[in-house]
Amino acid sequence: MDQMIELMIKAFDALKRIKELEAEAVKYRNEHDALVKQIELLEEREKKRKRTGKPLAACAKSGYPHQPIKH
Repeated sequence: MDQMIELMIKAFDALKRIKELEAEAVKYRNEHDALVKQIELLEEREKKRKRTGKPLAACAKSGYPHQPIKH
């Protein structure tokens, strides 16, 4: 009987954490999405650098990294 009560208490404590864990999952998803965008920007910069033959600094001065990604 004591084990069942203890198990139920643990189950309720776990249920209380669901909202917290959901918020944490959203936070990590947003961080992931931002990192994916950053990688895409860097890949596009590198492609442009290779196409133009300009050094990376010249591509950055042109404002290229701040242009939106076209999908």
